Amino acid sequence: MKSILVSFSLCLLVFDPLLVRSQPSTSDRAGYTCRQILNFATDRWADVYGKKTKDGSEVSQDVAHETYAECHKLRNDLALRKLPKPVARRIQNYRTYFQKFRIASSMLDMAYAGGGTMYIHQARRNAVVDEELVQKMIQVAQSTDIKPNPSVKTKLAQLRTKLLSFNPASPKKRQQLAEFNTQADAKEQYGEMLQNFEAIAKLLPTERANISNLMLKNIHVFKPDY
Repeated sequence: MKSILVSFSLCLLVFDPLLVRSQPSTSDRAGYTCRQILNFATDRWADVYGKKTKDGSEVSQDVAHETYAECHKLRNDLALRKLPKPVARRIQNYRTYFQKFRIASSMLDMAYAGGGTMYIHQARRNAVVDEELVQKMIQVAQSTDIKPNPSVKTKLAQLRTKLLSFNPASPKKRQQLAEFNTQADAKEQYGEMLQNFEAIAKLLPTERANISNLMLKNIHVFKPDY
């Protein structure tokens, strides 16, 4: 059990700095420009990157996906500058809150599983999802339909109820986590999930329907399911 706990804690320590990456470097791009990279589908680029760098490791695949996401972010940021500033600012906030929610979801999965690098790889590679979501929000933000979704509060309440069922403080979850001694990690990640869920929930009732629907759909995908 001690070895599982140490492994889990080390994963978290190593993982956080990897989320804060600057503009893709030449080495990360394996000699390709961002425009060339984005001409590939994500999985295809990961294959190309692995062959180009002669590195087929899991970490190499993580870097390939993160590089793709960073290039996509650069393109999205250019598009955001063309939107009205209040709209662009809201989309940027959604990006930040959703990324934190998504990562915490993977880390909570890891806490309940008692460790496992697969959750680290999942969290890193799904950086691509963040920018795909931003791109879709940019596209729908350019539409003329700005009416809010009348059912958004009901859907948020349903998600909130579902998220509460993952509370590590509940007797059933405490017993499950005690097996791996990951209660503290689960509590931290669960708190992070709720905090960013509520940050998104605060914005959605006044959001245009097409954007709120995108957010609700993506939150639903990344909530843990045990």
